[in-house]
Amino acid sequence: MALEFLYHPLTSPDSIRLIELQPSRDPAASIQCRLIHTSFSSNSLRDIFSHYTALSYVWGCPDKVKTIWIDGRPLKITESLFSALHDLRDETRPFSVWADAICINQINNEEKMMQIRIMGKIYANAMNTILYLGPAAPESVECQCIKAIRDGNRVDGMQMIERVLSKEWFNRVWVFQELVFSNNPWVQCGTMRVKWEKICSVVDEIRIGTLKATQREKLTVCSRMKTAWDDHRRLHNDQLKPYNGWSNEQDEVQDMLALLRARRGMGVTDPRDMVFAHTGFAAHTHMYDANSGTRLDPDLEADYSKSCADVYLSAARHIMKTRTQLPEFIKQADDRDNHPSRIAGLPSWVPDWTRPKMMSQISLTSKPYWYREDLTTSWRLVGSILAFAVRYSETVVSTSIELSIVQIPHGFRQKLALKLGKAMFYDTKRKDHWYELMDNADADDIDEVWPESYEVWRQLIQDDDILPPEVFPHTVQGIRIRDSLVPFFLILALHPRYELDHLTGRALARTSSGELAIVPTSTQKGDIIVGFSAGSYYDDILQFALRPFQIEENLEMLNKAILNLTREDKFTTDDMTGWEGYPVLHCEMIGQCLLGNFGSYGNCQIVAIH
Repeated sequence: MALEFLYHPLTSPDSIRLIELQPSRDPAASIQCRLIHTSFSSNSLRDIFSHYTALSYVWGCPDKVKTIWIDGRPLKITESLFSALHDLRDETRPFSVWADAICINQINNEEKMMQIRIMGKIYANAMNTILYLGPAAPESVECQCIKAIRDGNRVDGMQMIERVLSKEWFNRVWVFQELVFSNNPWVQCGTMRVKWEKICSVVDEIRIGTLKATQREKLTVCSRMKTAWDDHRRLHNDQLKPYNGWSNEQDEVQDMLALLRARRGMGVTDPRDMVFAHTGFAAHTHMYDANSGTRLDPDLEADYSKSCADVYLSAARHIMKTRTQLPEFIKQADDRDNHPSRIAGLPSWVPDWTRPKMMSQISLTSKPYWYREDLTTSWRLVGSILAFAVRYSETVVSTSIELSIVQIPHGFRQKLALKLGKAMFYDTKRKDHWYELMDNADADDIDEVWPESYEVWRQLIQDDDILPPEVFPHTVQGIRIRDSLVPFFLILALHPRYELDHLTGRALARTSSGELAIVPTSTQKGDIIVGFSAGSYYDDILQFALRPFQIEENLEMLNKAILNLTREDKFTTDDMTGWEGYPVLHCEMIGQCLLGNFGSYGNCQIVAIH
């Protein structure tokens, strides 16, 4: 029985291993390889170095393995990698390949961290990168599609390209980085391959207006990948550099938060890789150090000795360093994250990036009529606690069942559409449709449809404490109903042309001052709703439902740390004065909500979210 393959250690920070895949004319022959040690600083292997191909693939099920032979010794690898090597093997020529599962010793965490630091360099220096979608027969739809694109023939509609874009490769986290750094990527399915640019050209020509939502999403994923790849080549002239000094527009596309949000819930074997997989090309990941020069932000170092909760918290800290306002990412935390599968130990305000965000955001994209300049607040991060000062809060006294438009009679929705016919939702991705509706629909028409809309929702939730029998008044503290945002949302949700359902996963609630609010379904009596602005921009108005709880131990010490922050205590947006003496309310995040109006101006209190 042959001895199992054993790895020899890499000797320098820029060392890598390359697979020399041996040729065979027999498709059924075992896969034989040599493993070569080399480095980016090595001159002796420059001829090999310039001709290796990097492999980007989906690891697949770790329990389904096959055996290859390296230097005469067996090594077990996943079926998916075995298929990739099998389909890449040439009949007559050895083939140099870099594949992470073989070229990195996967049981050596220190080596993994070292190799992740140079992952971008590995793909950037490869002459080609194979984006392997998986095994497939030559007569399969996906292979025929790739062949047609390769040969310059017309692809028949969305059906064929959808089979290609449906492959799991497009939904994995690591492949995004692997593609972005690649100079010459090829898409391969089975033994059929085509240039990445040709696939993208076909996608660009597809008109998405009549496609289903799932089809549009597949095209969007591919388009985002193409944009990132194009930007990397254009901005860096094919040279490997960290993404620094970008314009504001580029930051929006490529910063860590934007990448995490775009890739949230996609496949990853180790949940920590949701962060580590993006550190190589996200904007502002590097910082200047007087001793060592430009280096990766320590909060983003690929350290597999950290727990997943610590990695996600460190990513949050990094985002706070690079954004001057309250981090946009807390909008990603919602009540559906409070699930048994949620990562253990994760603060309630930090999103679980491994799980898709189930609820749409209901952020205010313009200042509401009740906005006051003193709503602007400052925040502090003390350890894992996010604290901010608020003067406006409401206590929830009752909540309804989950809102849903499924049970609303279609006839009523059509009737409402006729009444509000002037309100045309041209861009269904916009988040500020209620303002579009206010601008385009007649005010009297809106007021006219409100009593009936109110009654439809009242019959649905069957809760007189939330929606009593008498019609919700046409004025709220002297403000017309069309200026009260919650009724506007309830009317808007009934419009049949409104595709974004902001009410999914949410309920109605009444507060202690009698205000109506839209809240996450897990909101309970006694929870509070706070509202604040994190800056002067219109899209910075935030409202959240929070759940207060009691701290049993070290309360005085914890409150002192929050109120008496020092410059060494990490991050803050204020001058670290003015918080002393205020009461501290410890809470957990429930999720975003929308409150029609806050009550009277209140005393300042510090909300500490754990």
